[in-house]
Amino acid sequence: MKKIFITLLLAVIFSNQVLAEQTQAEINEKIAAVWFAKVFALEPKEQLTKLFADYAKYGNKHNLKKVQSFYDEKYVNSDGFDYKTYFELVKQTWDMYPDMTYTTEIQNISVNGDYAVVQTKETAVGNAKEPSEYLDDKGSLESSSEIVYYLKKKGNKWVIISDSAISEKTFLKFGDAKNVAFDVVAPGMIPAGEEYTIIFAADMPKDKILLGSITNEKITYPSERPKEVFRKLRDDGMLERVVRSNTDGYNEQAVVSVGVTKTEVLEEQDIKLSVSGVAFLMTRVNVVKSKNFDLSVPSDGQNSESNL
Repeated sequence: MKKIFITLLLAVIFSNQVLAEQTQAEINEKIAAVWFAKVFALEPKEQLTKLFADYAKYGNKHNLKKVQSFYDEKYVNSDGFDYKTYFELVKQTWDMYPDMTYTTEIQNISVNGDYAVVQTKETAVGNAKEPSEYLDDKGSLESSSEIVYYLKKKGNKWVIISDSAISEKTFLKFGDAKNVAFDVVAPGMIPAGEEYTIIFAADMPKDKILLGSITNEKITYPSERPKEVFRKLRDDGMLERVVRSNTDGYNEQAVVSVGVTKTEVLEEQDIKLSVSGVAFLMTRVNVVKSKNFDLSVPSDGQNSESNL
């Protein structure tokens, strides 16, 4: 009888232990399910929104390794820069502007199966680490752009496989140029080998003379700088030049170099001109070779892969 009681007691204790283990296992399973749902079971658009928030966060920390993790190693952008070249440029930029910060605003998200297209508006601001070769002043940089990112889902992770800048404008100013309002206007898209006009406008300061040079440069790495010819701006603060787009298959930058000069009256009515400010203004011009080429953002019903 005693043996039977002990056996029953042991059976009850064992069954309680098993029940406790099963209960804990069920709890762990539920916790894991909730965690999985939060991390992986988000709607694709929510996943992509979170991805770009993290992308901006690590970009502002200049964490190159983390930013690289958002890209596929086979990445190539619309300027022809591959993964290696692109991140060489990113590193160089952060070395030159160590305090550069970014803002990213998502304009549209389009998802089609394992492919997605995300359109953003982005800004970047920063100060140069070293003074200009022309002035003992560290320049300030401001950039604004509209970019379309193409992504592919690999497992539970989205990665950037390409991107295309719809528009991009960057101003770098030194010295007195920081106090002058500038703008540069050029077509956002132009057929290869066709003429187009680049217009530079400035809010003319009363006590300064502005000189400007306008060129168009192919977007290459390393970059190629054409010869600059400086001209005095008209009284209305305008300067323009007609250029021809390249036929080599490269996108371009319309580039304006600006010199801000001040005058000083010396003895015997001699006048001395000295450079007190320098600026470099760039705006993107996408060069189209094919009549069927289209940079527009596809709708939800289109396959994003076909736009690469």
